[in-house]
Amino acid sequence: MTTRILYLGNLSEALETLSGTSGVVLAAWIHEEESPELRGFCVQRGIPMRQVRTAEGLHRVCAAEQFDLGVICNFGIILRPQTIALAPKGFVNVHLGILPDYPGRTPVRDAVSANEKVAGITLHRVTEQVDAGPILAKKTVSVGEGRKDELFERLARLVPGILNENLPQILRPPASASG
Repeated sequence: MTTRILYLGNLSEALETLSGTSGVVLAAWIHEEESPELRGFCVQRGIPMRQVRTAEGLHRVCAAEQFDLGVICNFGIILRPQTIALAPKGFVNVHLGILPDYPGRTPVRDAVSANEKVAGITLHRVTEQVDAGPILAKKTVSVGEGRKDELFERLARLVPGILNENLPQILRPPASASG
């Protein structure tokens, strides 16, 4: 059985990984312009796209879709509890920062400003509290001497690996209780 995934984000690398794993029913983004890579990938695969700008708009989009799991990566709208409840398998987020140390919207900038030697990404369950759900996995890279945008790109390249390594377990049906 194919798991239907709703993707919220702007990284084509994440969407490509999800499409190889399961069925993607919709890709939504919030930025003024979606990435050309994301647009091209969606057009090629026949994946509908929606731009959302508010939590209410996001809830309407999610409520209109039938999906099992929500995956978030490089998105900026905080999900309401009623939106989280729409996904039978919940939502997971790939946060481009190491949690719990660097939550929020600017984890790359914050890590660089703190002169960290290592930065990373965190895959975690989405809960009502932002960037506070149970951590499923982390991947790290050396910060090095580059600029913040270079570090962001290196972190984005980690996204497919963390998803490939962890989605099978996330998508696995729960063990049935034996009586």
